[in-house]
Amino acid sequence: MIVVMAVVAVVVVGVVGSLAVSVGQSSRQVTLPSPTGPYRVGRTLVYWTDETRVDPFAPNRSTHRELPVLIWYPANPRPHAKPTSYLPPGWSSLLHSGPLATILRTPPANIHPHAVENAPIQPGGRRFPLLVFEPALGLAPTDYTVLIEDLASHGFVVAGIDPTYTNDVVLPGNRVVSSVPDARDTASYSQVVGVWAADSRFVAQRLARLDSSAGSRFYRRLEIHHIGFVGDAAGGAAAALACRGDRACGGAADIDGDLTGNVLSRGLGRPFLFLADASAFSNEPYLKGMIRRVVRDVPRSRAFAFTLEDARPASFSDRKLYFSAIGALLGGGTADPIRPLRITETYLQAFFGVAWGGREPAVLRRPHSPYPEVKQVPISG
Repeated sequence: MIVVMAVVAVVVVGVVGSLAVSVGQSSRQVTLPSPTGPYRVGRTLVYWTDETRVDPFAPNRSTHRELPVLIWYPANPRPHAKPTSYLPPGWSSLLHSGPLATILRTPPANIHPHAVENAPIQPGGRRFPLLVFEPALGLAPTDYTVLIEDLASHGFVVAGIDPTYTNDVVLPGNRVVSSVPDARDTASYSQVVGVWAADSRFVAQRLARLDSSAGSRFYRRLEIHHIGFVGDAAGGAAAALACRGDRACGGAADIDGDLTGNVLSRGLGRPFLFLADASAFSNEPYLKGMIRRVVRDVPRSRAFAFTLEDARPASFSDRKLYFSAIGALLGGGTADPIRPLRITETYLQAFFGVAWGGREPAVLRRPHSPYPEVKQVPISG
């Protein structure tokens, strides 16, 4: 009996100690790495409803698809304007409250980005290239703040979709909409990808409206004729599928996503980038075959596939930059968590430059890449 009580005491002390460490780690303030481009960054939140689609995940089967969309863009804020919060203002207290949230991860209120909420767009009249971004299943566009802020600082406008019913989101009037298993844990992968692809095409159409609306901050400032679609994991698969069905798509970038839908049976027909962590090629023949089916009708000078040898799935988001119990469980990856994000941004910027008619940068062809951990995957033959 004494031995049992001693074992229990040791376990309790261990659990309490682990909780104390987690709380200590999660309570730290985290300032994200600064964007590297020449522009400062603005961010704005819009809510759009697709009246042409009934949301297949909504409990009420007559509900139209409602989406919060965060837009990052090159900006010209006031000299001493303060950066915005990690989540949209007011969301953190509605979505991440209670002691368990503090134990599992750094609270969003303790994470500090660099974008300024609703800042004026960079003046000068230049039209900025446009990317529509979808996150991985279970993540939100804000989980990619470092990557997206960096793209915006280099002159991209990036619209990140927060997928309603897959994620907990806040809709107008502080209406919290909780996720549902059918769009998350028990989701059909192909259905989620299909819905998200439709979301991406819808958002691209609404962005075109912003460009043509005289009262919009984006009036005549968006390059709407060569839109790029990009995403992580399921979001990457959705990006390819969205591009396949959108005339304005100039190219699609898939980060770590297992492709599905008619891009496999019919090909993409547009420039394509596949960027993956090292574990993605554990079944290399399958993955190479999948990519070859997608790029069958794409010139080899417009199709690229790479792996980051020191990366893991969490390496493409912000999850390695603050305390996260999920990130800790995933483990592994490079000792410098910022490096995979900077590499990803470099390759996305280079790829979309090619997709929109530019010359091919040396970084896209080995052995010219300055990153030894990036391996080019042969996709011909």
